[in-house]
Amino acid sequence: MTMCRNSFQCAAFALLSAFSASAADRPNILYIALEDITPMMGCYGDTYAKTPNFDKLAEEGIRYTNAHSVAPVCSVSRSSIVTGMYPSSIGTMHHRSGGVPAPAFLKFVPNLMSEAGYYTTNRKGDYNIVGMVYDKQGKKKGGDDAPWRSRPDKSQSFFSKVDFGECHSSVTKTSEEVIIEARLNRLQADDFHDPDKAPLPSYHPDDSMFRNAWARYYDAVTQVDYRTGEVIAALKEDGLWDDTIIIVWADHGVGMPRGKHTCWEQGTHVPLIVRFPRKYQHLAPAGPGSVVDDLVCLMDMAPSVLTLANIKPPEYMQGRALLSKSDAEKREFLVAGRNRLDTRTQFVRAIRDKRYRYMRHFFPHRPYAPYETYQWEAPIYDRFQELARAGKLKGPQAEYAQRFKSVELLYDFETDPEMVNNLADDPAYADVLKKMRQRLHNWMLETRDLALIEERELYERAQGGSLWQVGQDLDNYERILETANLQLDGESAVPELKTRSTDDDSLVRYWATLGLVVVTQSAGPEVVSGILPSLKKSLTDNSIDVRLLAAEGLFNLGHYEEALPVVIAEMAHPNTDVQVRVGNILDSQPPDANEALAAAVEPLAIAKEKFKPQGRYGGTNKPFDRAYRALTNQQLYYRWGMGASGSPESPLMAVQKEPFVLKAAPPLPRSRSTTGKQPVLKAIGGKVSEVSSFQTGRGPENMIDGDLTSFWHSRFKPNFAKPPHYVVLQVPGGGTQAVKGLRYHAWHGGGNGHLKGCSIYVSDDGKTWGSPLVRNATLKPGLKKDQLILFPKPTNKKFIKLEVTAAVSRSGQPLASIGELDVLVKQ
Repeated sequence: MTMCRNSFQCAAFALLSAFSASAADRPNILYIALEDITPMMGCYGDTYAKTPNFDKLAEEGIRYTNAHSVAPVCSVSRSSIVTGMYPSSIGTMHHRSGGVPAPAFLKFVPNLMSEAGYYTTNRKGDYNIVGMVYDKQGKKKGGDDAPWRSRPDKSQSFFSKVDFGECHSSVTKTSEEVIIEARLNRLQADDFHDPDKAPLPSYHPDDSMFRNAWARYYDAVTQVDYRTGEVIAALKEDGLWDDTIIIVWADHGVGMPRGKHTCWEQGTHVPLIVRFPRKYQHLAPAGPGSVVDDLVCLMDMAPSVLTLANIKPPEYMQGRALLSKSDAEKREFLVAGRNRLDTRTQFVRAIRDKRYRYMRHFFPHRPYAPYETYQWEAPIYDRFQELARAGKLKGPQAEYAQRFKSVELLYDFETDPEMVNNLADDPAYADVLKKMRQRLHNWMLETRDLALIEERELYERAQGGSLWQVGQDLDNYERILETANLQLDGESAVPELKTRSTDDDSLVRYWATLGLVVVTQSAGPEVVSGILPSLKKSLTDNSIDVRLLAAEGLFNLGHYEEALPVVIAEMAHPNTDVQVRVGNILDSQPPDANEALAAAVEPLAIAKEKFKPQGRYGGTNKPFDRAYRALTNQQLYYRWGMGASGSPESPLMAVQKEPFVLKAAPPLPRSRSTTGKQPVLKAIGGKVSEVSSFQTGRGPENMIDGDLTSFWHSRFKPNFAKPPHYVVLQVPGGGTQAVKGLRYHAWHGGGNGHLKGCSIYVSDDGKTWGSPLVRNATLKPGLKKDQLILFPKPTNKKFIKLEVTAAVSRSGQPLASIGELDVLVKQ
């Protein structure tokens, strides 16, 4: 593979690469893009699936059985699809990176197709790169499932993408009403899947919630199968069926525990079907009905599509034209990677050949499944946590709940199709392990994997330019990679790691320090005692990344006294990446460490109010809030199962023997105190279900009219079959608090709708209500004053009743659920 070594060379390649034949010779090309599924289709031998349209396309086309994404999360995977390049080469390896500058030579596939005369549409972007247009018109076009119909010239060949998101992982956390009405509205009665017959993988427990989640997931796949049938019907109606190549793909694996967000097989294995009409069979790499087990990745679609359109792929592309007839060399192996996703940074690389999967964890000192607010909102993750804490997960189920990861994993697909039995320590597979290690090492050198550079420093080194260029200009890349790989040698590498921990290059020091941290996970007391001085010395390193890494390693060993001052000092760091790391270190400690971490509570109370999350972290993820709640025993984010509180191999770390239980929360700092019991939600008429998430909290979003306001929070769903609907909130503290108003905010399917006909009553006994305090108001979701119901004056009554006539969308359509309600308390 030829790699450009500078932007000028690559720009020249791009300019010289495109040429096109006459429009009459070129096929239309249509992407049918799905989300978050493995090959959950009948054509892949899945007897539980109901997918007649996908099965028919496979029957008439080519079905790829060894297709994978290069990343287990959407924006990163899509960046490879639209560019034909590895995310780790161009800097898009972190989920929603917040605007990664593209290399000057880079062009999106739709751009290249437009320049060659194709009419291109691209309804959904999320490609993790800014500053580039998606087509020659400079905007995303196509608002329905037949975007080609917007062509002014109906004879012009088109390249379009339709996106079906009903099978997105949010199907596991959306309310039943919304799932049925909005996400599964094409299904007939006999289309729904029986949970009792769901094919549970061995890495999931035989549990009713898991069975129900799998059944709903398969329902969603049937939904997108219906919608695909509608697209096919539209093509036939427009007389384009015989002129259009269809490519069906999913952006990454299934959105269930041990799938999406991970580099296991279930996180990257995807369906891929390409259907060629008869007139374009000469462009196909195989005949109709073929099953191809060659290794392909979604990145290969980029050069393949260009080749199908008779456009020469640019030389810089790392994808191969394997989905079209070409002279592209077949792949011996595939590579996939996971890096930062929202606020949690992992560094995982996976090598997959036809038989083996090798996984390398560069950050084995961090857990497989740390808490991330958006991900853990799904009830199935809460159930997973509950089972883990109770010690009810076994074998591969429990592996996902471990606090620390294995440095290497190796699986044999031939003997272990689910890839759950780690063979990395099996002497019989030593040669395979060595081969896979070398493949990864060579690939990282060749592609200049940018994940070796901490995200904060990567942006700093780029100085506003492309991240790709940083990798090209790094003269000592091989030495940095060599240092990162020393952790594979375990205790024997300690002398060299100590030496490199004082290197002149901060990246070398970073990886040497991390190597020492990793060794402490399994080494005995004598070895660890020899490492501690190096880690403590690194607490004063002039690199913030090295300092925090040393603190993280000392935290994992329970050496809080020395490391905590460093962590507290960085709470006020101006860089948000640093603040996120600090919050993540603190909320990942076991609850029995809270006493040792008490000095961090007051600084956290201040820091969490000033934290301003960037969009790339996800709006619901607030690390300082999480850490504050963890250290004050308000919430338990420590999610590992019994036996996993320390490394099972280490005699230095306490191993959890009993489930952790939340202790009574200590008093909050005086200026922010709240008193009394948490709210009790009762139903008076109508029906209330799924009441949960009682919380007490405060933050800058609760500032109303200059008052410092706390809130009590409840999530509930009404049933409007018998309007009006009532809920009664019992005021904490027996009415001693001055309640100022109510706030509503949307919850998943609650959407952006309003609550209509809101009347509010107050009472001392919960029985005698009198005249309403507020009558027939509208409650909009949000935080602004006009989106709240503020009482005429604060009330000290013990009970508040909210009466709601209906919940409607902004367009006036009825909603089946409303969402979350906060009781605002004046301090």
